[in-house]
Amino acid sequence: MLHIHNGDSTAGTMRESGFPGEHSAFREALASGPAPQGLPVDEWVAKRAAHLAELAGVDAPEIRKEWAGIETMLAGSASHDEVVLWLEHDLHCQINLI
Repeated sequence: MLHIHNGDSTAGTMRESGFPGEHSAFREALASGPAPQGLPVDEWVAKRAAHLAELAGVDAPEIRKEWAGIETMLAGSASHDEVVLWLEHDLHCQINLI
């Protein structure tokens, strides 16, 4: 079972509590900044990474590396018997859900 959480805090708490399954955090903040349609994936990720790096004060390559991990997790989700999304009713979670 794969659990996709809306952040590291929830994912970490569930891991520490021994809740069964694999726990991952979906960290993309699609509610903030550009998310243009029609771009090849590499260009889209570069644009998002540049924006988030500026916003968070971190290096864009680190964000691209993190996005690659999210993509790997999502691509492998079909290998799980069940995928559970742990999202809330707030804008951040609802945009990610859409």
